[in-house]
Order: sequence, then structure tokens, then C-alpha cells
Amino acid sequence: MNFFYKFITNLRNAFSTTNNSLNFRAKLFACMILVLKEPKNEIYLILKQLCKEIYSKKIRQEMLYYTTLQYINMNKNDPLAVDKLLKDLSKNYLKIPKYRAKLNFVRLEKMVLKKNIKENESEIEDYGQIRVIEFIKKEII
Repeated sequence: MNFFYKFITNLRNAFSTTNNSLNFRAKLFACMILVLKEPKNEIYLILKQLCKEIYSKKIRQEMLYYTTLQYINMNKNDPLAVDKLLKDLSKNYLKIPKYRAKLNFVRLEKMVLKKNIKENESEIEDYGQIRVIEFIKKEII
């Protein structure tokens, strides 16, 4: 079944030249994952859950998930990947007003990984994710 979604995602990306909200969200999520030095499996489970929150149809959920993974795979060896994606997000945000509704900081903050120190205490694992959210709040909006 995963092959089907990967195929549809690749096909859509190959023939679709327009920027749509799915790509916008995928780039946001990819930034949050690419900024991590060593992404854990937990982040991909969170991403899968966020896809389910955003879209009710299974095909849209899977397309968002695999599009995000595609952006991650295309950019994981580029040290400036997060900067390039954020610049692209900023440009698209200014061009297309409907993207303002797509920015949901509650969802982005769910992606911030925390580690448990003691029973009821936690600490943020990688402050890069916080910096991405702050940049979006200050520079893009």
C-alpha cells in the first residue's frame, strides 16, 4: 500500500507545477524534522498523527506524509536546506493569502521533541525546532 502512495506523490510532484497547501504544510513539517541532528522514530509517529489531524481522507493523509518525507530525503545532505525551505515558505506565504490559515503553531509545537528528566519534568531536546517556530512567527508572518 505504501508503494501506491509514494507513486501518487511522485506523480503529483512531477506534473504539478503549482504550489498548494499540501506542499506548504509538507515544507513546514520538513523544516521541523531537518533541523534535528538525528531524527528519532518518534518524530515520524508525530508527523503521521498530525497528518491524520489535518486531513480526514486517508489518501490526503498519506500524500502529506510522503511529500514531507520526500522533502526530507531531497534535502537531508544540504546544510542550507532549512534556510532554503523557510525562504520558499516565506515567498509563498506572501504570494498566496490562503496560506495564513495553514500555519498552525499548536501543531508545529507538537513536533518539538522533549525528553523526560524526572517524573513530571521535561526538557526540550533540540532548540533548533524552537528557533524554526520563532523564525516563522517573527519573519514570515
